[in-house]
Amino acid sequence: MARETRTLGNQTFQDGNLKAAVDGALVPANYTAVPLSSADTEWEAFVDTFGAVSLANAIVQASEGGGGSSTYTNATPMPVAVGGLAQYSTFDAATMSEMFDGLLYPYQAPAFTAFAISGQDLIIEVGAEIATNRTFTWSTSNSSNVVTASIDLVDITGGYINIVTGLINDGTEATSYPVAPITKTTPTTHSFRVDGENTQAGTFNSTFTVTWQWKKFYGPSVTVGPLIETEIEGLNDKVLSSTFVGTYAFSGGGYKYLCYPASFGTASSFKDESTNLDVPFIASYTVNVTNHTANPQTTSYRVHRTTNIIGSAINIVVS
Repeated sequence: MARETRTLGNQTFQDGNLKAAVDGALVPANYTAVPLSSADTEWEAFVDTFGAVSLANAIVQASEGGGGSSTYTNATPMPVAVGGLAQYSTFDAATMSEMFDGLLYPYQAPAFTAFAISGQDLIIEVGAEIATNRTFTWSTSNSSNVVTASIDLVDITGGYINIVTGLINDGTEATSYPVAPITKTTPTTHSFRVDGENTQAGTFNSTFTVTWQWKKFYGPSVTVGPLIETEIEGLNDKVLSSTFVGTYAFSGGGYKYLCYPASFGTASSFKDESTNLDVPFIASYTVNVTNHTANPQTTSYRVHRTTNIIGSAINIVVS
């Protein structure tokens, strides 16, 4: 390793003499060395590692008279984050307690761990409503690091509407929002957000989204068809969905029917899940169906029926 000179206090010496200097031979009386290994090679490695950083910034200056708490000063920004100390941090008479706390106990940023509208389903049928006067609930981690009265509730669909602002972080708020029910007449979404501020001037948020979907109907029936609206709605199974793709479990007996909104497209593959063989279906047809929501909506349904009655239970993979 090449020998270089460094200045410590009022003294200049070669790296090879650093240990002796820091041991006190050349150090002013009001300075104490950072405790390191006694090997000269490790002192040289220390200086080599810090390169152009003045060694005077890496020693500890005690209070006058030699008593009191040690402090650390270093005006050179940290090149990378270490523990809880951020990149570019500098130090001005930081106590050892502050240094170790910063390293070993990084800031615990808060976050929302839950956010919801009380009693509100995430997926509802087209034409159904989000009722008025809803209660919003939320929870946070590291709550002691949330700024007091920094919680805001916002409707973020179709604009930015402040529902209520400046709430304390108590996890619940009964509101008069919405003032009129929110409903959708086509498949879509509506989103709400909770915002907060942490004690380091950062922000955090969480979103609650309600999705409107059509129902699809399926199940066995001995009716040859064509099915009418009430017969479609009377099939055993019904589920909110956005696609006809999936695996359908049919109980034994009757023809197997699958009915879904024509807006989904048209299924073209029907396979027995256990054999991967095609299950024959007749040509599909459409029937208008009006649902039974708070705001009834009518849409065209595509109806599929197996060519034959299937006596046993079967899982049919549709795509």
